[in-house]
Amino acid sequence: PPILPFPAPGEDPDFPAKIPAAPGDWLDRFDEPGETVEEYRASCRNRLAGVRRRILLQPLGDLAKERGPLLGTLRDHLAAFFPGATVVLEEPLPLDPGAWREARGQYFAPALLAGLGRRLRGTTLACLALCAEDLYAEDLNFVFGLASPRLRTGVFSLRRYGGAGGDAFLRRALKVAVHETGHLLGLEHCVRYECVMNGANHLGETDRSPLHECPECGEKLRWNLGFDPAARWEGLAASLDAAGLAEEAAFARRRAGKSRSR
Repeated sequence: PPILPFPAPGEDPDFPAKIPAAPGDWLDRFDEPGETVEEYRASCRNRLAGVRRRILLQPLGDLAKERGPLLGTLRDHLAAFFPGATVVLEEPLPLDPGAWREARGQYFAPALLAGLGRRLRGTTLACLALCAEDLYAEDLNFVFGLASPRLRTGVFSLRRYGGAGGDAFLRRALKVAVHETGHLLGLEHCVRYECVMNGANHLGETDRSPLHECPECGEKLRWNLGFDPAARWEGLAASLDAAGLAEEAAFARRRAGKSRSR
């Protein structure tokens, strides 16, 4: 389908331009060029098509016992954020002991991804795992999450969100779940707007990013998933209302109205 027009950064007050990176921010450490809609269409290999329509939400360890209500909220929000996909909450799996690094007291996230990738079936578009244990990757002391589009698997940790509940905790969990699933569908980090696909090198950056995507990333997802933007915003508003996030739900309802009037 043709690319629908979308506002430039800051042209619509709902979608401000990405603020300049401060010392210690993601873009201060990593030089990323970003990705246009045209580049995404040319490079994306993980598309919702044919029988490959399931996104698995895979708890690891004893998470299901500790965070039962959270898992249902995550499943419902991912289903609203990525309409057309069937989001399935899987039975918990034990953490792979081969990914544990005793000297660090952390799990090596790439090793967890490799194990999950071997479990994928033909109807699975992507698998997103989550755990309560701390994670790290090769050149990072810790990671909030990690995703491999090639393996179609991702994992994120709740360890560094602070506390066991509350709205701040929930927002962080939803943001990282959406962010890592976006990577699994081929989205790169967003560098032009304030967006849920912004990279985050610390918790302050996670909190600063919105729970929604920017118009550019939204257009990428529309091409991949084939949704109606107004209907999707309405679904997100319902999901956010159910999660008790009134401010974010109001934003989604406003965007639904603007999408219908286009």
